[in-house]
Amino acid sequence: MLKVENFNTVNNLYSAKFINRMVSFKSVRQPDNKSGELIVIKSFDIKTLTEKYITHENLKGAGANSTVYNMPDYPNYVLKVLNKPDPNHVNKNDFPITSNFGQPIWEENNIQILKKIDGWEHSAEDWSKIIFDKKIQKPKEVTVEQANEFYRKFNIVASFPESSFQELAKKVKFLDEKEYKIDSINPNNLLVDEKNKILNVIDFFKIMPWDKPKKVFSNSYFDIVAMIADFTLFPEYYDKLSDEQKPVLLKNVKIVNDKALHGALKSGLSADINKFRTFINYVVQFPTCQVQNLENYVREYDKRLIDFEEMIKYPQKWALKRL
Repeated sequence: MLKVENFNTVNNLYSAKFINRMVSFKSVRQPDNKSGELIVIKSFDIKTLTEKYITHENLKGAGANSTVYNMPDYPNYVLKVLNKPDPNHVNKNDFPITSNFGQPIWEENNIQILKKIDGWEHSAEDWSKIIFDKKIQKPKEVTVEQANEFYRKFNIVASFPESSFQELAKKVKFLDEKEYKIDSINPNNLLVDEKNKILNVIDFFKIMPWDKPKKVFSNSYFDIVAMIADFTLFPEYYDKLSDEQKPVLLKNVKIVNDKALHGALKSGLSADINKFRTFINYVVQFPTCQVQNLENYVREYDKRLIDFEEMIKYPQKWALKRL
């Protein structure tokens, strides 16, 4: 189990104002599903926290809203530092203590301790910069190297048994019942445990009372397909592949779609692709609001979804159009 005692943390680890601003929290107990051992974290002050865990060596990843660090002494958990209050409104009480969705087991202000999920991110390197590179203020072109990386990862996932897709569908169904919408547009939010053939979704947000109607935010089997196939960039990856690779990719897209659909049907997850269509059309038609000022921008989510559907239904016809 994880037992947290008298853990002192801060309001903002990146601000000079954090000095001597400590917040203690009460003990928290959680079972450690992997080892069953009792883990005790206690009596950390700011100096210990920052020097021991918040280091470049422990850096696991950084996104628009947070930075995540490994905790080497506690390999089944990670430390997350939010840039602002959690925009996803994830409530740790929504999750059974034996489950692992990468949810927080403790949080205070902008610091969270999360359950760790094993696996590699299912995306090409620098995916967010392809969509829109803030440094140069425009999207970037997919490279051959990125296309080959996508091809390799996609084919690995396509080889997983249908049971892997069914288990993922069960997780998405659980989130749907708890009124969480998964961020299925970003393939980074799918973690792939290749050794154990396990798929996990790691980014989802709570549907709050002030949000749009729930129908806009519900999940379906196609959320799974969209993440695995990276539907926004799929045709660009395809165009960069060799003539030998292209038919293999199209064949495996059909396999992924079928496995995800069958897994959803067996798990009670919606098989209605229109749920995904409603989400992208109503909420986020563009990868970022900044690109709306660009002329002839071709990565609008709604257009890419139409193209992706055509590719699944008529792969040969779609391939001829890409010549």
